[in-house]
Amino acid sequence: MNRVSNIRILSRKDTATLEEICASGLLESCRARISARESNELIHWMKLSNRSRPRIVSDRAVRIPIPDAPEDQLPSVLRQVVVRLHTRQYLIRGFWEGRNLMCDAASKDVVEYVVLQKRIWKGEEESWRIWGMTKETDLKRLAQKSAASKLVNRTKAAKA
Repeated sequence: MNRVSNIRILSRKDTATLEEICASGLLESCRARISARESNELIHWMKLSNRSRPRIVSDRAVRIPIPDAPEDQLPSVLRQVVVRLHTRQYLIRGFWEGRNLMCDAASKDVVEYVVLQKRIWKGEEESWRIWGMTKETDLKRLAQKSAASKLVNRTKAAKA
C-alpha cells in the first residue's frame, strides 16, 4: 500500500481500509481528522506525477525483548523503513453550499518522508503498515536536538 492510496482513502473517509494499512497511532490520528470534518466538506486529492523515484533513506530493525520468554521461542523484531517521496500533487478542498461547490484547488511539488513498519511477533510475520510521517533530519537539527538534550540533563542533575 503506498502513500497515494492512503491519502485517497483518507479523503474518502474509508476507515475500514485505514485499519488494514495504518499502525495504531496513525489510525487514531486519521479517525480524529475524519470526525472533525464538516458534513458538507469535500476533499479530493490526486498524485499527478513522481518528480523522482521513491528512495529508501533509512532501514532499521531491532529485536523486541520479551520478558520471561523461553529460550526456544522464535524472535520478535520491529523493522522501520523511511521512504522519501517527491511528487506533484493536486488538492481540491471545498464546501457544498446548496447545489454550489465553493472550493480551492492547487497543485504543488511535495517532498514527504513516509515511515513504514513491519513486525515479526514470535516468528509470525505481519504485513507492512504505514506508521506515519517524519521530517528530513539535517546536521543543524541534530545539533539542536543534542543541545536541548544536554540542557535537559543538566537541569535534571541540578535538581537532584
